[in-house]
Amino acid sequence: MGAAAIPALLTAAATAYSAYSSAQAGKAERRADDKAAKRAKEASSLEAADTEKLHRRIIATQEALYGASGLTMEGSPLLVQQEALMESKEQLKRIVEGGGYASGVYKSAGEQAVQSGNAGAIQSLLSGASSTYTAGGNYNWW
Repeated sequence: MGAAAIPALLTAAATAYSAYSSAQAGKAERRADDKAAKRAKEASSLEAADTEKLHRRIIATQEALYGASGLTMEGSPLLVQQEALMESKEQLKRIVEGGGYASGVYKSAGEQAVQSGNAGAIQSLLSGASSTYTAGGNYNWW
């Protein structure tokens, strides 16, 4: 009976290793997705900062051109500048929101990877239990 138990033990060990590997793969993918989420947020913050600098230069150029032409910052020139500022704020908001959205997508994918890994682990355990039961039945253990 000792030699007959070896296939069942090997099946159980393979099952345990397969379950462990599935769970670990899901966790590794979640870590990668968490890093990608962090990079997405950082990238959108950097893009927003760069865009804000560009917009400030545009506003400064507008003011310089108006001043050089003898216009004062009232009436139409002021309205143009206010419109440019509002548009700038809206664009910066969209950039940051886009980074937050991308970050959320990566986080969600990471959570799904963990769930998938856990499901794979459970599937491996159930499959291994079935194989072990079948092996036991072949040797009349039950």
